[in-house]
Amino acid sequence: MTDDERDRPTVHALLADGTTVCIRSARPGDHEQLRGLYEEMSPENLRLRFFAASRRSADLAADRAAAPARPGYRALLAETHGRVIGLAEYETVDDPETAEMSIAVADGLHHRGVGTLLVEHLVSAARADGVTTFTADALSENHEVLRLFTDLGLRAGRRFEGPEVRCTIALGEDDTYLAAVEARGRAAAELLACYGIPQLPWAWAETEDDAVIAAERLRAADGRVVMKAHWPGLVHKTEQHAIHLDLEGDAQVRAAFRDFEARFAGLMTGVVVQPLAARGTELFAGVTQDDVFGPLVLFGLGGTATEVLSDHAARLAPLTDHDVHDLITAPRCAPLLLGTHGGRPADLQGLEQLLLRLSRMASDLPQLAEADFNPVLATPAAVTVLDARVRLLPRRAQDPYLRRLR
Repeated sequence: MTDDERDRPTVHALLADGTTVCIRSARPGDHEQLRGLYEEMSPENLRLRFFAASRRSADLAADRAAAPARPGYRALLAETHGRVIGLAEYETVDDPETAEMSIAVADGLHHRGVGTLLVEHLVSAARADGVTTFTADALSENHEVLRLFTDLGLRAGRRFEGPEVRCTIALGEDDTYLAAVEARGRAAAELLACYGIPQLPWAWAETEDDAVIAAERLRAADGRVVMKAHWPGLVHKTEQHAIHLDLEGDAQVRAAFRDFEARFAGLMTGVVVQPLAARGTELFAGVTQDDVFGPLVLFGLGGTATEVLSDHAARLAPLTDHDVHDLITAPRCAPLLLGTHGGRPADLQGLEQLLLRLSRMASDLPQLAEADFNPVLATPAAVTVLDARVRLLPRRAQDPYLRRLR
């Protein structure tokens, strides 16, 4: 692997608790941070990683990950606030298509998605490098690592050798893997569908040919579609230039897919294809949790201006009809919805229903830590969610007596 190959783009990703992390290639300048990762590990965590509570093994692992680039080896780290919180690596030995892999996650950060993100990106990088099989050794009691590959949809064979397990993981994109990827992307869509929240149709595609088939099925009345690149943790698609609009015909769909493949090699796990939406006002609707009073429903201007202008209002769920009216009219963008300069007003009844249904979802599901519908397209004919993201966490319902203090 050359230095150019090693310096893959930094990816900003979200953990299950909402923490933002960077997933990137390890470099020689990371040596001290990598040592810190292992030095802060408990003896038990070191034992599960190295089969013994050995600080010497930890030092050697940090040296290996921070060494100059070399063929057949790759290390990806997860970093937040200047601290390395996880490392995944692989190395080929005799067969360039088979690599030994390992993963380490900092104490106190298990069950938050660090390992899943690292391994998912490592698998993508390995496929790009021509690796077709991972092997990994783990203690039979290390259930988290043994379950990780299955959760990602990868086929893992196991051979028990005393207290150790030898895993062989096929990296091919078979039906099981594709189903797991699509299921993760489909979860938010299915949740919205349960509450009757209108969404723009979409299809998942892993290959150029699949993207063409999806586009043919989903083309809007004018024959155009939108293609969005996807990889684990991707949040701001516009900032990453991960969207192609106004695609018309198979040739443009293929060109868009190839462009994503070239720019996001080793990162992209697939694309989402949707019909091109009609013109309208881009809005934002969402949910966040208050530590005392529970869920808040947010509403305001959406699209790329969401974070720049911060034109939002919030009300406690569950919303009443009066709350919904106040929520719609509170943001500065409200005149855009009521019709200006002779324009027709947006579908206010549809917008009210969307907010009431979102409020119901937030009240029903205390586990709904965050929901982000952006953009929500409002036209005179309809209100439709174009992109949705939800985050779930174990959580109990709020005390109903505290809610009465509103």
